Amino acid sequence: MFLDLGAGKGRMVLEAAGRYPFKQVIGVELSPELTEVARANLAATRLRMRAREVEFVQSDALDYDIPDDVSVVFLNNPFRGRTFAAAMDRLLGSADRNPRPITLIYFNPVEEEHLLRTGRFRHLRTVTPWRRRDTGVFGTTRVYAVTA
Repeated sequence: MFLDLGAGKGRMVLEAAGRYPFKQVIGVELSPELTEVARANLAATRLRMRAREVEFVQSDALDYDIPDDVSVVFLNNPFRGRTFAAAMDRLLGSADRNPRPITLIYFNPVEEEHLLRTGRFRHLRTVTPWRRRDTGVFGTTRVYAVTA
């Protein structure tokens, strides 16, 4: 299962559902307006969906119960500070309830230091655009494994 926390207009949810064989793809978005745009984008897409189920949930990430079968989580720098820390605690709680491999894909990883301080996220690789000037973490995508 693929989960996008802070799904916005749903671009990554549609990409994941169309390109990869996930059984279920879920986008969680706080904004009711963006959630409706994402749902409209799903209804209007001409992409053939490989995922059996695609859903957009309008919810605060801190109120959303992360399913215990999520295997990939995507973040496009949706929140920072305490909200980020609490959301990652919820992800780790799911990993503890049902131990399994979980991959975290984090675009613009401004809260990477928090992830690494937990001792539960192992950096696997960094993807950098080939024409990128050094702008720190912005524009990079980092991939982590959630550890037991």
